[in-house]
Amino acid sequence: MADSNVNQNLLSTSQIGILLKDIAITARSMEQCVELIQQSIDDQDNVSALGVALETMSQRIGLFAEKALLGTGCNGVYGVTPEDWMMPPAYASDL
Repeated sequence: MADSNVNQNLLSTSQIGILLKDIAITARSMEQCVELIQQSIDDQDNVSALGVALETMSQRIGLFAEKALLGTGCNGVYGVTPEDWMMPPAYASDL
């Protein structure tokens, strides 16, 4: 019976492709943010904003990669919920 539950959580090839495409697009955006940080090193407001953007994008691609892994029947790496990936550690400690 456990095997049928695992199969219900598997993603289609199309769904995995959508996740991987989003990961690739987001990774490219992250690369562009790093370039902007290097160009804006003297503007701390820009550096701070871009740092937050990078953090959010890395959480997003981590979550999507995790979902793709789980969707192929592999074990997860870090966490399986958006909260695992996107909320600060203090959030989980209050649960």
